[in-house]
Amino acid sequence: MATFKPLEQLLYEACAQGRIEEVELLLARSVYPNCETNDGQTPFWIACQNGRTEVVKVLLNDERVLVNKANHNSQTPFWIACEKGHVEVVNLLLNDERIDVNKANSDDQTPFWIACYNGRTEVVKLLLNDENIDINKADKGNTTPLYIACEKGHVEIVKLLLNDERIDVNKATISDDQTPFWIACYRKHIEVVKLLLSDERIDINKNNRGGTRQNGIAFPQGTPFLIACRSEVTEIAQHILASGKEVDLNEKDNEGNTIIDVVRNQIDQIEQQQQQQQHRQQYRQQHQHQQHQPRMKTFEYDPAPYEARKKKTIETIELLESFKRNPTETRTKLRNQLGLPGKI
Repeated sequence: MATFKPLEQLLYEACAQGRIEEVELLLARSVYPNCETNDGQTPFWIACQNGRTEVVKVLLNDERVLVNKANHNSQTPFWIACEKGHVEVVNLLLNDERIDVNKANSDDQTPFWIACYNGRTEVVKLLLNDENIDINKADKGNTTPLYIACEKGHVEIVKLLLNDERIDVNKATISDDQTPFWIACYRKHIEVVKLLLSDERIDINKNNRGGTRQNGIAFPQGTPFLIACRSEVTEIAQHILASGKEVDLNEKDNEGNTIIDVVRNQIDQIEQQQQQQQHRQQYRQQHQHQQHQPRMKTFEYDPAPYEARKKKTIETIELLESFKRNPTETRTKLRNQLGLPGKI
């Protein structure tokens, strides 16, 4: 906390805690309203973060208050209200023409972007109804609000965005060329995938570059359909095929493998992982016996998850082989199975 003058400290705390009468009294005594903490948080900023609606109203009526003053992470009061999902505060600020509604933080994430990221559905509704909001502004990695909502699996927000014709539904990230549809398939968000498939604007075949890393894990390379087939969630591949959108089973990856080849190879990979876990348990048991140590309970090999993964992978292989033999018949059966209306 910065070194406030005594009355400034009282004002900051009163705004943070929503003590409206105390705030009004201190402002009437001409206490400086833009004092800030070491993090750059002003009384107005902290009132917006904490959702103190009545305090925000009072501060907005004081001409001295710097309503767009950001903290040291470039997060404005409006930005933080959107992040926290304080609908009433957001609504107040939207109705004040002084507010910079698109000012981004240090990562180029706008208030609209962060609302989509955090799943703040009611805030997103408010922002979509304001023509001043830039609803396609991406962050530093070219991650759009739609992309991040798809990655996080926020179904209701994805639905809202798809219903807005201004949304760029296929804008890909810079580092790896991943579209919103690609990331939804990769994250196994079935309901999001279904929503995207119902939009005729969606490009379901856009390949990514692959190889980039997130939290130490490299993204695989391939089309959304290949990623879906590798995901061990058969339902995603089923919905893609049932949609009637064009897919190419003969497309090959960088190693010359078709989609069916890649999925077949997964059986071997799962079995290798299973064997490694078996050997790991055998080694520990032998080591404990030789050292006359009590049996450790930190690791117990369980074959069930591996068998379940193999079963799902086999289901996907059978689905792909069926589609390769007779695409129309397979799609018709899938639409009936999934309860999808009408014909392709």
